[in-house]
Amino acid sequence: MPIPGRGRADYFAPGDWNVACSMCGRKRKASSLVRNWQGLYRCLEHNEPRQPQDFARGVKDIMTVPFAQPETNLFVTTPGQIPVGLTTNHLTLVASGMQLVTLTGQSLVTLTRSPSFVTALIPHGFNRTGAPTTSPTFTPVNNGDYLIVASLGSAGAVFTVTGTTGTFTQISGSYFNDGQGDQIAFAENLNASAVSQHYTVQLGGFGFSTIIEYAGVGSSSSPAFVETLGATPTPGSISGTPVVVPMGATLLCFVFDNSGVGGTLNPVAPGVIRDVGNNFTPWILADFPGTGASITPKFTPNTTGGNFGVLQVILNGPAGGNQPLVALGAVNESASIGVQLQNWIQVQSIAWAFISGGAGISLSSTSAPSITVSTNSTPVSGVLQCTVTDIRGLVGRATCVVSG
Repeated sequence: MPIPGRGRADYFAPGDWNVACSMCGRKRKASSLVRNWQGLYRCLEHNEPRQPQDFARGVKDIMTVPFAQPETNLFVTTPGQIPVGLTTNHLTLVASGMQLVTLTGQSLVTLTRSPSFVTALIPHGFNRTGAPTTSPTFTPVNNGDYLIVASLGSAGAVFTVTGTTGTFTQISGSYFNDGQGDQIAFAENLNASAVSQHYTVQLGGFGFSTIIEYAGVGSSSSPAFVETLGATPTPGSISGTPVVVPMGATLLCFVFDNSGVGGTLNPVAPGVIRDVGNNFTPWILADFPGTGASITPKFTPNTTGGNFGVLQVILNGPAGGNQPLVALGAVNESASIGVQLQNWIQVQSIAWAFISGGAGISLSSTSAPSITVSTNSTPVSGVLQCTVTDIRGLVGRATCVVSG
C-alpha cells in the first residue's frame, strides 16, 4: 500500500498548529485561516462575506393616530339634574317674568316681561317767572301704567310734580356744574289711571318737561347723573354712568344740552329714542334693554362743544312670582303646555303632576311632552310640575302655576 503524500499542513512551523477548516474540513495551519462574521475559522478561499440584506431595516408601520382623546359629555350638568324648561305656548307670564332653572339653580332660558315703552304723552315748556306751571291734559293708554316726568329748570329750584290723579315722586335730581343752579330731574307715578289728567311742575326759573308712559314697571332704581364737557361728533362721545341692568329691566336716560349749542342727539345701539325735542336746546329720552350685564349708555351729538348732562334710572319689572302662569278663566276652559328639552337629552320618562293644589283641574295625559290643562270648576289653583328622566337616570323638573 503506497504511503500518502504530505498535505498542505504537513510540516513543522514553530508556534503554529494544525486546524480543520470549518467549511471544507481539511487540515490547515492556524496562521492560514481567517475568522468569518459568524466567529468560525476557514480557509481564505472558503470565506464568504455577510449577506448585505442582513443589515437592511424596514420602516416602522405605526398604526396609531398622532394623538387620541376619549369622548366626553359636552353637556355637563349638576349631578342628578338635566335641563328642562317649559314652552311658552299658551302661557301667560306673571308680571315680573321668570327665569327657568334646574332645581339646583342652573340657568336654562330666560322669559321676561320687560318694561315696555307705550307712548310719549306731552312735552311742554315753562315761562320764566318760576311760578308753578301746569301741563296740557293727557290720557294714559292703560290703567296701572308707569308715568315718568323728565324736566330741566334753572335757578336752583326745588323740583316738584303734582298730578291730578296719582302721586308723582321725585326719584332723582342733580345740578349742573355751571354755577347757575340748573337742575335736571325725574319724577314717577307707579300706577297711573287711564283718565284725562294733567300735572303741575314747580321750578325756580324757565325750563321744560316731558312725560312718557311705560307698561310693566314695578319700581325704579340706581338713579345717576354725569356731565360731558366739550363733546365732539365722535360716536359715543357723551357717556352716562356704567351700571348693571338686570334681565327684564330697562335703563332710561334723559340727555340734555345745557349750553344751548344746538344740533341733534342720537343714542348708540342698542339705545332707542323714545322722545326728542328742542326746547331752546336739544334733548332726548332713550332707553336701553337690560341683559344682566353692565351698560354704559352712550350718545352722539352732531355738533362740537356743549355741556351735556345724562340723567339715568333703571326701570324694573313689577314684583311677583318666578313661574309661568297658565290662566284659565272659566269652567271647561283649557290650555296646552309642554316641556322644552335640549336636543341631546334622550328621554326615558315624562311625568306631570300637581305638587300643590290642583283640585278642579284635569290633565289630558301625564306622560306626554305636551298636555292639555282643563278646568272642571272655578276658582282653581295649583302648582303643576313636569319631571323628566333621561336614559341615565338623571332628572330635571320645571313647574308652573295654574289658576283661574
